[in-house]
Amino acid sequence: MGLSGTDVTREVADITLSDDNFVTIVNGIEEGRTVGMNLSKSIRYILSGSVGQLLTVFSSTAMGLPTPLLPAQILWVNLVTESLPAMSLMADPPEENYMSKPPLNPEGRFLSGEGGAIFRKGLLFSINTLGLFTGGLMWGGWSLGRARTMAFSQLVVNRVFNLINERKTKDAMTGAKVKNNPLILPAAALSTAMLAAAVYLPFMRPLFSTVPIGLGDWALLTANAVTAGKIDSLLEKGGEKKKSKTTVHVGGGRPVLELYPAEPTTVRD
Repeated sequence: MGLSGTDVTREVADITLSDDNFVTIVNGIEEGRTVGMNLSKSIRYILSGSVGQLLTVFSSTAMGLPTPLLPAQILWVNLVTESLPAMSLMADPPEENYMSKPPLNPEGRFLSGEGGAIFRKGLLFSINTLGLFTGGLMWGGWSLGRARTMAFSQLVVNRVFNLINERKTKDAMTGAKVKNNPLILPAAALSTAMLAAAVYLPFMRPLFSTVPIGLGDWALLTANAVTAGKIDSLLEKGGEKKKSKTTVHVGGGRPVLELYPAEPTTVRD
C-alpha cells in the first residue's frame, strides 16, 4: 500500500498502490487491455494497406506493366491519408466483454496469428487496384494518367473502408459489440478530402500526376472497395467457424482461447 504501507514493503513490492485502493489494479488492467487492442487494430490497418501497395507495384513490374503508383502518390497515401485514420483507431473505446477474455501470453508475439489476415487484406487490395489499373488500360481506353489516378484513388478508398472494418471485433464467440468512436468518420472524411485535393486542385495535380475523375469513377472505386471488404469478411468468418470446431471447452462451456504455462503467484496482463 502506497499510503499506509511501510517503506520496506513498498521497496520489495511488485506493485505499489498510491491510493490504497485495489480497484486501481482493475482500472490499470482495463486501460492496458484497451491500449493493446487499439494498438493491434492500428498496426493491422497500416500493415494491410502497405502490403496492398507492395503487391500492387511488385505485380505490375512482374507483368511488364507501367507502374500504377508514382513515388509522390505513395508518400501522399502513407504520410497523409493513412496517419489520421490510424490515430483515430487508437481512440477506440474498449470492446464489450473485453475483461472476460483470458490475459495475453506475456511470452507471446505481438499480433500473433494475425499475419494471414493482414496478407489476405493486402492481397485483396492489390487485386482490385491492379485489376482496375490493368482493365482500364487494356479495355477501358484509359490514358496512363487516368489509370494511375484511379489506382491511386482505389488504394485510398480501400483504406477508408478498411478503417471501418478494423473496428469490428475478431472474436465472434464473445458476442462483443463495437462502441461508437466519434473520431472515425471525421478521419475517413478527411482522408477522402485529401484524396480529392490531390485529384482536383489545379496546383496539386502536377505534383501527383493526377487527372480529374467523374462520379461514375467514384462509384466504381466504392464498389471495388465494398466488394473487397465483403470477400474479406466472408473469408474471416469461414476461418472463425473452422477454429470454433477445434476449440476446447471447460467449466460450463467457456471456450479456452489460449493456454500457456504461468507462474501460480504472478498475474500479468
